[in-house]
Amino acid sequence: MVPTAPSLPPSLPPPPKQIEIKKPDGALSEINPQGKVPVLIDHQLNEFQIFESDTILRHLVGKYEGTGPSYLPSSLAARTKSDLICRFHDMYITTIQGCMYKASPPFGIFDNREDALIELKKQMKLLEGMVEEGEGPFLCGKEKSMADATLFCTGIFLEQILPNHFGWTYQEVFGPKLTKWWENLLATEPAFQKVSLSPFLPPSIPPSPFVRK
Repeated sequence: MVPTAPSLPPSLPPPPKQIEIKKPDGALSEINPQGKVPVLIDHQLNEFQIFESDTILRHLVGKYEGTGPSYLPSSLAARTKSDLICRFHDMYITTIQGCMYKASPPFGIFDNREDALIELKKQMKLLEGMVEEGEGPFLCGKEKSMADATLFCTGIFLEQILPNHFGWTYQEVFGPKLTKWWENLLATEPAFQKVSLSPFLPPSIPPSPFVRK
């Protein structure tokens, strides 16, 4: 099960009733030629069909501009940094994070779970290097960005799956700067906190020991 996107806090107006989260009618390949999720059909935009997580996120940010936080920082440097983190995440982390929850390989370019997990930890460390100490509380400074929303979903997997299945704490994989970012989100942002409290551990992967490296 994939974690849902953060909902709007109670102080903000609810999303329009036209938003539905459900399996699309017909084959996924009719919307995404790769036959994969997520996909989005915007019924208010002449049944406009969208796929790829980053594209969907940018569509929603534009569609609901002016409703709640924009997720677009005010400075060019912060916006560019957000784009860089999102791109890095999608290229080097999303492609292998299935090693945490898929029943069997391949996990990106890896044919075994152990090597993929080690690479996942390495890439998270590299991503942490993009975060400046004391710049926060968010990944790109004092304003929430698409980078926060993007990495948050992977963070849910890391926090809930690693300790239960592989004997790693999320702090080991996040590193100190991302851990501080994560714990601040859960302490101060009700929408993110709500999602984090919804357990989703996949039953298909039994708990198993993992050799640390």
